[in-house]
Amino acid sequence: MKTTRFPPTPCVECGALNDSAARLEDDCVPKPGDMTICFDCHHLMVFADDMTTRNPTDEEIVAIAGDEDVIRHMRTLGRYKELERRAVAAFTRLVEEANAKTGSIQGQDSVGSSGGG
Repeated sequence: MKTTRFPPTPCVECGALNDSAARLEDDCVPKPGDMTICFDCHHLMVFADDMTTRNPTDEEIVAIAGDEDVIRHMRTLGRYKELERRAVAAFTRLVEEANAKTGSIQGQDSVGSSGGG
């Protein structure tokens, strides 16, 4: 899979900056008129002539709707984002547990040092 970089362009739906595109199964380089998916909100967009993004036309939406390639990409992105969400949640829990343990240890140390005087 080849990633193509281009100047950051905001998603027309959520405003997230997108600066690259890739296909799962080949090294396709996007061109004007190609469809793209926002990595943050999964909004479907189309590359404009200047390689910024725009909303698809009604005709493009109809063409995209039954495209098995688009469906496969959307499912893959959805699975990735779910794994990312789970990883962030697990990391957050670990940090909170570590902070709680550190707070308990610090509390014990201060009790021990004030009790010894």
